[in-house]
Amino acid sequence: MARPRTPILSQDRIVTAALELIDETGTLTLPLLARRLGVSMSSIYHHVANRAEIVEGIRELLSRDFPRPDPSLSWQDEVRRWMRAYRRIMVAHPHLIVEFSINPVTNETTLRAYEDLAEVLESAGFALETILEAITALDSFVCGSALELTALEQMWASYADRDLALGRAQRAAPWAAHSPEAAFELGLTGLILALERL
Repeated sequence: MARPRTPILSQDRIVTAALELIDETGTLTLPLLARRLGVSMSSIYHHVANRAEIVEGIRELLSRDFPRPDPSLSWQDEVRRWMRAYRRIMVAHPHLIVEFSINPVTNETTLRAYEDLAEVLESAGFALETILEAITALDSFVCGSALELTALEQMWASYADRDLALGRAQRAAPWAAHSPEAAFELGLTGLILALERL
């Protein structure tokens, strides 16, 4: 049988299909991915070494959406812009939070995004020994904020009618009026205030 003029598979096609699979099912297995692509697992291994390389390919793909630093902005506004871009990615793909947390960053595009943030903080005068701590706090907050959007619609429903502080708070601001965006911005403001103290 003649070989096709163009390859059926490519690393980009594998990564894109894997991202779609994770978004739709919450999981990534190579048998499911091979079935989705209509190929054998051995065909996938011609293009990627293992599952971790596919996850890292997804991270590289999504990291292209991070903004590059703008010298006209304050470090606080740079952090806000970086965090909002990161949150948009995680909100769109919440199942990736666990995948990303168990796979080390190795691709240059993602490393560049974190390097940009580190450079912003260093240029602002942050002590070198505090920069990783600051980035880890920002990273953790984004992931938690994105997961909050996938949580139950009303986490504390059993308290709504009780004469306790949590119940009174819910009656004062019903869950229907709850704004995840406002909660994110409140937390982000608090983090930036904490970073200013460093």
